Amino acid sequence: MGLVVIRNIPAMICPICGEEYVSDETAIGLDRMRGAGFTAMGSVERMIVPVLDYCALGESE
Repeated sequence: MGLVVIRNIPAMICPICGEEYVSDETAIGLDRMRGAGFTAMGSVERMIVPVLDYCALGESE
């Protein structure tokens, strides 16, 4: 599977710097989802995502 979007991931935000991070428990849960291959059985919706080609846009270095 290519692109997967996961919504509503519980995250914590540092009150000092604003950095967002997830707990170890959440990270393990995400890793388990990845290990299972992100099966479509748990999908709540599908979305169409535009695919752009960097070279075709003439944005070469």
